[in-house]
Amino acid sequence: MNWMMRGDAQVLLLGPVRIEVDGADAEIPPKARMLAARLAVSAPKVVPNDVLIEELWQGDPPASVRKSLHKYVWELRSHMGDGAVVTEGPGYRLVAKTDVALLERLVSDARTAMAEGRPEQASPLLEEALTLFRGRPLQGFDDLGFAADEARLHDRLEEVRISIEEDLAEVELELGRHTSAADRLGRLVAENPLRERLVAALMTALYRGGRHAEALAVYRRHARLLGEELGLEPTPQLAELEERILVHDQALIPGGTSTSAGDELTSALIHPVMS
Repeated sequence: MNWMMRGDAQVLLLGPVRIEVDGADAEIPPKARMLAARLAVSAPKVVPNDVLIEELWQGDPPASVRKSLHKYVWELRSHMGDGAVVTEGPGYRLVAKTDVALLERLVSDARTAMAEGRPEQASPLLEEALTLFRGRPLQGFDDLGFAADEARLHDRLEEVRISIEEDLAEVELELGRHTSAADRLGRLVAENPLRERLVAALMTALYRGGRHAEALAVYRRHARLLGEELGLEPTPQLAELEERILVHDQALIPGGTSTSAGDELTSALIHPVMS
């Protein structure tokens, strides 16, 4: 058997499920496409046949289900190449590329560049990572059991998307692009008003752009919302950032100096350790 993939085959999960070969949509029947999505969710792990049958037929398989499963595997291989789906033991494993794997690689490379002080190299990687999101992950199949079982895939990937946006805003701050950073962060804070990392980054971006009153207004809105919705107060770290903005602490500006705690607070708030 020719264990090669046909061209550049990949399964796209970050939006409506698609299968591409050489950059063009492959016209694959719905059940086979569903199989590709299920294998891609677990890639590169093997998914046992019994699991595939249970989840793809939602507990009500026909008598000829194993023959049907083999047919759908054959359909995937005929479009994507024999090597795209391999048989291992009583199950199958996806070898073809996925957009989720590409996303992980781009983010990892970008964060390495950020940690090594190369923000200009991190920026295009993060921008490319954001372009991979085309909508709700597994759209069309998100009501199936396997989508829910994968640690709520949509919520997990949405968290990844927001963290990429945060990283990109921080890179823009490092590169002195305060206006674009503030614009991006303003939108993110509007969508996630209780997320302190975003609030701190927005306050810093506005302050560095000379918009001191707006930076303080962001803090006040955040404090009011925390009190109204959760009965909480801002963390001491965020309160200290507000105080430093009030006194025009020059350490918040790259190259500035200060008699206070220096850059440690800002770093802790908007450059947390990545897990």
